[in-house]
Amino acid sequence: MLLASLCGLYAADRTDQKKPNFIIIFCDNLGYGDIEPFGSTLHRTPNLNRMAEEGRTFTHFKKSQLVAVRFFFNAFFPFLLLFIISWMSRPIDKKRLDYFIGKIYTPIRSDPEEDKQAVAFTAANPDSIRDKKLFPGSDWEFAKPDRVDFLGFGGSCVMVGVVIFCLWLMVTIGS
Repeated sequence: MLLASLCGLYAADRTDQKKPNFIIIFCDNLGYGDIEPFGSTLHRTPNLNRMAEEGRTFTHFKKSQLVAVRFFFNAFFPFLLLFIISWMSRPIDKKRLDYFIGKIYTPIRSDPEEDKQAVAFTAANPDSIRDKKLFPGSDWEFAKPDRVDFLGFGGSCVMVGVVIFCLWLMVTIGS
């Protein structure tokens, strides 16, 4: 889909060069027969008809190419969107951010009142949690992994291995 959109960038023979000479086609769930050049009578697509008459039908792509382009789009578009939105939005107030980060890094207490006091202390003294940051002195709020993190990661890897072994065992027994 994205490849078809990118391939829509073509130079047409025009005398008026003030107009842009590219086309962006964005569609979802478009079947082969949903446009007029391929037999649809339900939808009128005069511009796509003209492109088909000029030889631009986008039918020479293989399924693997389209799957690869769709994966690229699905993998990178959310990040692109995230960067654009973060670039356009205003920064969060430092006091609110310190409270949020303090709430994340402060261990939960059994008493709700103690928990509120611990979070308030951490929010009021953000330097008290700087040693827990992976990159101290930066705005990146990645926590240093501790023993529990390593145990959780290792346990998850072991469980994935057990599931793969069970699947292999079922396939081997079945054959």
